[in-house]
Parts: sequence; C-alpha cells; structure tokens
Amino acid sequence: MPRRSVLVCAGDTSGDIMAAAVLGASVPLLGPLGMWGYGGERLERAGVRLVARLESFATSGLTEAIARLPANVALVARVAEMARFSPPAFAVLVDYPDVHMVLGPALRRARVPVLWLLPPQVWAWRRSRVRAMRSFVGAVAASLPFEPAIYREAGIRAGFVGHPLGLLDAYRAVPAEPEPGTVVALLPGSRAHEVARVLPAMLGACARLRRSHGRISVRLAASPSVPGSLIESVLGSAGLDDVKVVRAGDVPAGSTIASVTLAGASVSIVHAGTATLEAALLAVPSVVVARLGRASWAVARRMVRLDHVALPSIVLGRSVFTERLQDEVTPSRLARDLSALLSSSWARPFALAASRALRDCLFVPDTPARFAALVQGLALPR
Repeated sequence: MPRRSVLVCAGDTSGDIMAAAVLGASVPLLGPLGMWGYGGERLERAGVRLVARLESFATSGLTEAIARLPANVALVARVAEMARFSPPAFAVLVDYPDVHMVLGPALRRARVPVLWLLPPQVWAWRRSRVRAMRSFVGAVAASLPFEPAIYREAGIRAGFVGHPLGLLDAYRAVPAEPEPGTVVALLPGSRAHEVARVLPAMLGACARLRRSHGRISVRLAASPSVPGSLIESVLGSAGLDDVKVVRAGDVPAGSTIASVTLAGASVSIVHAGTATLEAALLAVPSVVVARLGRASWAVARRMVRLDHVALPSIVLGRSVFTERLQDEVTPSRLARDLSALLSSSWARPFALAASRALRDCLFVPDTPARFAALVQGLALPR
C-alpha cells in the first residue's frame, strides 16, 4: 500500500510530545504515512522528517514572538512553498496558534485539508480566532472536553479525542508514592526566555528551603529546546552544585522529561503550561509560576478571561495549585509556599483527589479511533 504524505507541525515541546503520542497510536488505523514537518525529537522518533527544529523558532508571549518573527515568517514561507510544490494528503497543526493561524490559510490555498490537534485556547482569550479558523480548518481534535462545543457552534467539525498524555505509560499508572526524604522538582519551561525568567527564583527558593528544612534533593527538568549553556549558567550563579538535571537522554519510552523529574517528588515548582497538568496527574503538590515580559503581561491582563493559569484548575473549575505570577515569583515567596505544602497534612490527599478527577475528565480508552475518525472524514472547508 502506498504511503500518504502528511504534514505535521508542532511549535513547542509539549506539542511535539502530544502529536507523537497520538500519531504513533493512530498509524495502525490510518495506514502507512510518509510524515514530514517541524517539531522536536519525539516527532522525529515517530518517523517525521523534520525540516526545522523547535530550538530554531519556538517562542511565546508578545515581545518574545516579535524577536522570533523573522524565523517564524521564514518557516511559514518554506513549509507553504513545499506544500504547494508537493501537496500532502492532509496537515496536522499542533497548538502554536500565532504561527499556525498564518500557515493554515496558506495550506488552504494549496488545497491541503487541515486538522488542528490541541487547538487555540479561545476559551481563555482571542475568541475571534474561531471565525478565522472556519475558513481553513477541516476538523479540530480537542484534548479538553469543553472545547468541541465552541468550535461546532462556529460550524467547524470537532471532536474530543481525549488528552494525549493518557497514551503515555507514565500518566496511565497510579501516581507513585513520594520518595523518602524531601525531593523538590523544578520544571521551568520549555523555552529559553521562560527558563531565564523563573529558574533563578526557583533555585533561590530551594536554597532557602535547605536552610529551614535541612537536606533536600533537587531535580531540574531541562527541555531539549533550551540551550544547555543557559541551564548551566543559572545553576552556576545559584551556587547549587548537586542539582540532578533530567535531560531527554534520561527519559524512557512512555515517559516525558516532566514525568521523570516529578516521579516520587515531595513538591514541585512548575511553569504554567502542560507541565502543570503533568504535575497534577502525578499527584505532586505544586506551585505554578509565570513571568512574562512587561508588554506581554500588560496585554495578557487586559485580554485573558480566566481565574487561573494552571490547566488543572481550569479543567476542574477550582483551585488545584498555588499560583505565583510576575513580581510574586521570588525566592522568599516560593520558599514559603513550598514549606507550607511540605508541612501540611492535606497537600498529598488533595493532590491525589485532583489526579483522579483529571483522569476521569481527560482520559478515554479510544483516543486513536477518535483521532482516526476525524482524519478519515477530513475535507477542505466549503
């Protein structure tokens, strides 16, 4: 049977992981696929021929997006030209809306049907994107149960496929018990500017915690899209020479850097994003942090319509984690937050209850079949 050409586009580490999990599980239902596009090492392992890698273009936030604008413009132009020259049977766009809202119309002009996996979070901000998507998106594969209704209301075919983390062994298993002693997991983000803004405060909090709680072990998740030199520089400045850095090479199949870092941890500090969901699924009491550039923060405060930034809290509709934003991300504040979690009797049972609730909401047994059904009915919008 001949292989169909498929374009796969992921713009960040979490998208790379999710797309690889869904495509890998769905290939037996879809038949042989010749996949190409851009993303990271997980998609490459899944058989996608990469024409660009995450570290060369990935970004978030207004000012950061402006800095990477030339790289992203060049990426869109290159991929669109390749699609026009040799159109794939369909394209899978994964998250990364600032770029994919530009690439998508170019693919529509090349008559390439588009499926969006992990669609834009229009329930948080920029609801107007739904109307624009209607002109080029053939189907939406949603990972949150409340998302399909938003897109269907706009006339876009959409289905809840379950969250892709449910395809990974690390998240299907019952959360592990905390290891003996005190283990603090640090997940500072998958982009260099995120890490530069929050990791010094994370490490400073650990240093303070050691003075108040005695010996603690620290694990740090190092995304492959973040330069190792940046991690080493921040560690050197912090004066902590015994931090266990978890890298891509330390991660077995069915796991993620986040899951290896979080496994058995007593508490964690997690940058806002998919990692907050990973911490909650693994029942690790956590503090969620985020620091944007001043311009990005000013825009976000005016446009975002949410009470929480942590995904578990958004999904469950109640506060799951402590959240510290912008000027609250300081070593002293984070150390106090961690100390409160470590000394409480409720933190672990509360985290276990949240983990069970999230699994019930997000995981379904037939994710590959749901995704394949959306692909098989994929067509160009009218």
